[in-house]
Parts: sequence; C-alpha cells; structure tokens
Amino acid sequence: MSKRSGKSQVYLADATQPYAHIVTNFPQAHSLSYLSLSGDDKNLLLNVENDVYLVPTSALAFEAPLSALAPEQRIYGAGNPIIALDWLTGTHIGITEVQDGVPRLRVLSINGSDTRSLSRRWGFGLRDVENPRYVYLIEQHSHKLYRLDGLHLEKKQLDYAPYLEDMQIWLPEGFYHVKIDNGVVYCIFWLIMNTHSGRW
Repeated sequence: MSKRSGKSQVYLADATQPYAHIVTNFPQAHSLSYLSLSGDDKNLLLNVENDVYLVPTSALAFEAPLSALAPEQRIYGAGNPIIALDWLTGTHIGITEVQDGVPRLRVLSINGSDTRSLSRRWGFGLRDVENPRYVYLIEQHSHKLYRLDGLHLEKKQLDYAPYLEDMQIWLPEGFYHVKIDNGVVYCIFWLIMNTHSGRW
C-alpha cells in the first residue's frame, strides 16, 4: 500500500521486476491500514477504515485498476480500530481489534458461517505461509508465542489449552506488524534509549 499517487492505493509487486504496478484507483481518499494475501494467492484481505474486504486477486490488474469495493466483498465491520489482520487457515482469518485500549483477537470464516472472539488471553493470531498447518497465537499480557494445529481452530473448539505448543518466544513490548515466514518471526518495535547511561 502506498500514498505516492496522493491517495492510499494498492500496488502489486513482482520480486523479479524492478517496479510495482498500481492495481486500485480509488477516487476518494480511503484509510487503508492492513492487507494479507491468502496462502494460495487467490484472495486479498484489505482493511479499509476498520471494515475488512475479501478481494479476489484476479480482480487486481494494473491494466484495469479496481476503482471501488463492492458491498458484498465486505466480510467484517469493526466498531473498534483494527490493528492486525492475517489468514489463520485457508478458510479462517484473525482480526485484532482494540477494545477499551486492549488488543482482542477475533476469528471468522471468510464465508461468514463462523465468527467468534477467542479468550481474552489472546491478542493476535497469524500463520506461517511456508508451513500452513499451524496457527500462531500471541498471548495478550506476556506477548508469548504459542502454536496450534489449524485443525483445532476449524473445529470451533473453545478450549485450545491441551493443544497449544509453547514456542518459548516473547515478543518485545510495543511490537507490531508481526509476521512468521519459514519458521522465523519478524516484527517491528521501538527501542527506547536511556539517554543518561547511553545503554539501550
């Protein structure tokens, strides 16, 4: 996503090519916050002003940029700010909303048949596209990472505790934009320097 055209738009990049091509041409200014591509590259999740849209990638072509999102593409409307969005399985997505200043994870199926809030224990959910069998959950207060077989998530189980694998990884305070790729955890976080001692 970029504002280089003056308004937030979506661009498509190919790692073998030097340039990205614009694939949307929204006439109005929109707040585009997060996007996530499905593991099979067929669908894009797009957060537009705290609404989540499911857009087929076949509709994103630089020869004919998409100028509007259809109402039927909207799969979720949040009453709270969305701060993370990711695919969890081939059919379920994880959305993190901030409620009363606290991140809360909500899981829903892309066809709308299953929407649920997980225990307040969980703040974020994501997956490793290179190993799509597993779903990763980040604990709300400790920022600790756990792994869960995605089959348990799709079975609509409410208590995942017996199936959780503790990854022994704690994310730093203030982290955001967490991704897992091929077993490696990536995130952005702020380092605050102690100016009195010169130590981090």
